[in-house]
Amino acid sequence: MNEECRREVKVSIPAAEVTAALDTTLKQYQKFARIPGFRPGKAPMSTIRTRFLEDARHEVIEKLLPEHYKAAVQKAELTPISQPNVTDLEFKEGEPLTFTAEFEIMPEFTVKDYKKLKAEKKDSSVSDAEVDATLKELRERQATYDPIEDRALNDGDFAVASFFGKPKGLATIVAKKAEIAAKKAVEAGDADAKPDFDAVPPAENVQPIELKEVLVEIGGANTVKEFSENLRGAKPGDEKTFDVTYAEDYPDNRLAGHVLQYTAKVEAVKKKILPEMNDEFAKQLGEFATLDELKTRIRKDMEAEKKHSVEHTAKEKLVDELVAANVIPVPQTLVEKQIDTRLERGFRALAQQGMPLEQIKKMVTPQLREAQQNAALREVKASLLLDKIAELEKVEVTEDDIKKEVELSAAQMGMPVEEVRRRLEQNQGIERMKDRMRNEKALELLYQQ
Repeated sequence: MNEECRREVKVSIPAAEVTAALDTTLKQYQKFARIPGFRPGKAPMSTIRTRFLEDARHEVIEKLLPEHYKAAVQKAELTPISQPNVTDLEFKEGEPLTFTAEFEIMPEFTVKDYKKLKAEKKDSSVSDAEVDATLKELRERQATYDPIEDRALNDGDFAVASFFGKPKGLATIVAKKAEIAAKKAVEAGDADAKPDFDAVPPAENVQPIELKEVLVEIGGANTVKEFSENLRGAKPGDEKTFDVTYAEDYPDNRLAGHVLQYTAKVEAVKKKILPEMNDEFAKQLGEFATLDELKTRIRKDMEAEKKHSVEHTAKEKLVDELVAANVIPVPQTLVEKQIDTRLERGFRALAQQGMPLEQIKKMVTPQLREAQQNAALREVKASLLLDKIAELEKVEVTEDDIKKEVELSAAQMGMPVEEVRRRLEQNQGIERMKDRMRNEKALELLYQQ
C-alpha cells in the first residue's frame, strides 16, 4: 500500500451483538448437526459448543465484519478503493469483537501548471516523393517472376532455391575452433596450416534451418552477401555449399552472431517483371479509374496516418510533461490493477498467435509483474491527472459519445451492437469506457490549447 493513500478504521462490535450472533449460529448447528448417539436436533448445546464453536466463530466473523466495516468507513466519510486488510482481530467470549481494517483511498491533490503545457504540432503533410515511394512499393507487390531458360544467375536475377543450413555455433567460437585446429596441424608438421572455418563441424543439439523454393535476389540490397557471392553464376540443378557468418546486429535474433553452413540447390532462374505505372495498374488495385485517383487516395491515407502518428507522439509527450510536473501519491491498488490489464492484453495477443494457455500461465511470475511496475505507475498517474483536469474543465462524455464508441467496437469485432453493449454492461465496461473517453477528451483539450 502507498502510505499516503492508506487509511484505517478501528471497529468494535458490542459484546451483546456478538454473543447473540454466536448463539444463533450454534442453534443452527444444533438443529442440523448429526452427532453419534443423538437424534438430529437433540444433541445438548454443550456438545454442540465443544464440537462446532470454532466453525461458528468463523461464521460470525464472516457475517459481522463486512457490515460493521462498511458502517465504520461511512461514518469516517471514507471511500475505499481496495479490499480491506484486517489486522488485530480480537474475539473473546463475552467481550466486544474488535479489529482494524486498513485500505487505500483515492488521493487528494491539485494539478499544477497544466494550462502552461503546449503541444509540439509537427507538419503532417505528405510530399510527392512519399506518395511516389508508396506507389513504388505497391508496384513491387504486383511484380511477377518469369522463368529464364538456359542462363546462369546474374545480378538482378532471382534464384528459386532450397536451403538446408547446419548451425556451427557463435562466430567467435567457430573462429577459435578453427584457430585451435590450425595450431594442432602446425604441431603435427604442416607448417603452412591456417585457420579453416569450413573445416569446423556443425554444432550439436542445435536445430538446422530448412527452406523450400525461396526467392533470392542476386546482388540485392537485402540479400546476405554470401548468398549472392555463392549463387552468382549458378544454373538450375546446381548445388552449392558455403558458410554464412551473421552480424551481431542481424535482425533475426536466432541467427545474429552465428555461423551456418548452407547447402543450396538452385531450382530455377527468374526475372522480375514490374507492371507499367498507368491507369490499368490503378484499376487492378481497386475502384480507381485512373492513376491520379490512386495517388489521391494514397496521399489521403498517408496524411491521415501521419496526422494520427504526429498527434499520438505529441500527446504522449504532453502526458510525460504533465506527470513530471505533478508529484502525486498513487494507490498501489490501482497500479496492481493496471499491471493486470497490461499482462492480460499481452497474453491475449500471444493466445491469438497460437501460444497454448498452459505455456502462457507459466509466464506469470513475480519478476514479470515487477517489470511492468514503472509503466503501470506512469499510466495510473496520468489517468488520475487527466481525470482531475476533466473535472476542473467540466469535460463530459455524452450518451451519444458512448453509443458511437460501442458501434465502433461492434464493427471491429464483427458483432451486433446490442450484444457488445450487453457484455460491456455486465462487467462495468461502459463505465470504464466512459472514464477512458473522458480522459481522452481532457488530453485533447491539452493538445488544442
